[in-house]
Amino acid sequence: MIRAEVGQLRESVDKVRTIVWANEPAVTLEDTLVELSRVRAMVDAAEVEALAAYDASKEWTATSALSAAARIAHLTRRPLADVRWRVGLARKLRSMPHTLSAFELGEIGIEHVRVLCRANLAALAVEFARDEDTLVDKARTLPFDAFAAEVRTWRDVVDPEGTEKRALSNYEERHLNASQSFEGMGRLDGWMEPFSYHVFRTELDRHYQRLLDAEWAAARARLGDAATVNDLERTPGHSRRRRFFTGAQRDAAIVAFPTCDDPTCPIRSVHCQIDHLLEWIDGGPTDAANGRPLCRGHNLWKEHQRARNTGIRSRRRRTPP
Repeated sequence: MIRAEVGQLRESVDKVRTIVWANEPAVTLEDTLVELSRVRAMVDAAEVEALAAYDASKEWTATSALSAAARIAHLTRRPLADVRWRVGLARKLRSMPHTLSAFELGEIGIEHVRVLCRANLAALAVEFARDEDTLVDKARTLPFDAFAAEVRTWRDVVDPEGTEKRALSNYEERHLNASQSFEGMGRLDGWMEPFSYHVFRTELDRHYQRLLDAEWAAARARLGDAATVNDLERTPGHSRRRRFFTGAQRDAAIVAFPTCDDPTCPIRSVHCQIDHLLEWIDGGPTDAANGRPLCRGHNLWKEHQRARNTGIRSRRRRTPP
């Protein structure tokens, strides 16, 4: 038997499904979407608690299922890993009262709960209980990526040994290989731990910029303001032959800039395109000093604004890797 409240919820959802959103006043859509997100979180919280009760009831043992999660995954045709995680989540939330309360009220979503649960390690139980209210408040108020960063910082502070172990692992994995082709060409390949890489990359970019500034100064001394990148004595080499940021150059931009370069956009740089500050068609090189992450939307918006302001439209570009 399905509880009457759940039946009423189903009826309410059926009514919501009949709404033609395109006919709704645009000014009301933002508030509606925020409320729908909150309702979804409340339903997730209810499902997690119901799963915990079903698991504890042992009713599933009357079937051939090996666990409550396996039984529900079979009945709902959902991934077993997802259902199993939600069952485990309910057990974890028993020791996280502030997280559970905010989750039940729809103030935070299941994604926030996942981050908080990962931080609530057995070895840090005392510290987490002490600081849980503060961390949950950050989940309520901060953009998601900023909240996740705050939780990582909290872990680094309360568990310095764990931080050191992760840093030591990175340090031990560093290596550098040098090889020579049959024509005498040399190739370098390797990994650096984060701090060393930052120092290396910063110095490399500084040296490159110094050489580039000298090249431009010489070109302008000869040709004045009419000088272009094609007038440099030494071209930027592969940075002009290759249009898209890939490999190490893309990785460097992602490390240096964690989110989209538009200050209003929280999209992580790993999901962004790497855009040229000085446009490629204007002679801009494909190198770390000239690259910033832009999400697809803001990259297209930038090109649209350029076309409006200059009447010049960039050639259609494929989505970079």
